[in-house]
Amino acid sequence: MKNFICKSCGEKHDFYTTVEFGLPKEILVGLDSGDLKYESSERWFIIDNNFFLIKCLLAIPINNYKSDYNWLMWVLVGKDVFLDFIESLKIPQNMNGFKGEGVLFAEHAYFDKILGTKVLVKANSIESFPHLIILDKDLKLREFMENGVSLEKAVDIMTSLYHMV
Repeated sequence: MKNFICKSCGEKHDFYTTVEFGLPKEILVGLDSGDLKYESSERWFIIDNNFFLIKCLLAIPINNYKSDYNWLMWVLVGKDVFLDFIESLKIPQNMNGFKGEGVLFAEHAYFDKILGTKVLVKANSIESFPHLIILDKDLKLREFMENGVSLEKAVDIMTSLYHMV
């Protein structure tokens, strides 16, 4: 499926299986205004030398579909976990053993209140972003991660991203 007819507006929208979620709005405002200082790369972000973020991949299987939903989301980690991650980037064979805990530092239109959800970050290779595993067993997002979603549910989620419903 390359596109779908939106139930919300009746228009045709592209169906993306890879979606990148940005930082929370309050952080973006602080960065844009210059109130917050930062360093960043494609894989990491440091804010005010106090907040350490790693970009991670959350894979949500789409049942009976050729690919997963791949969501790139920021995870807030402690400085020690962050430094371990940076070190593992320097020696690719060490990347496979990297793991650490953190919390989601991204907002998602479909899911209320996922900001701050506890996650495990695990790296498999230097070629891809570290994978994240939702630790909260009662969260709908974890259920989706473990069991996948129907194509219809995937379209509902994509609709929410287009319309922020």
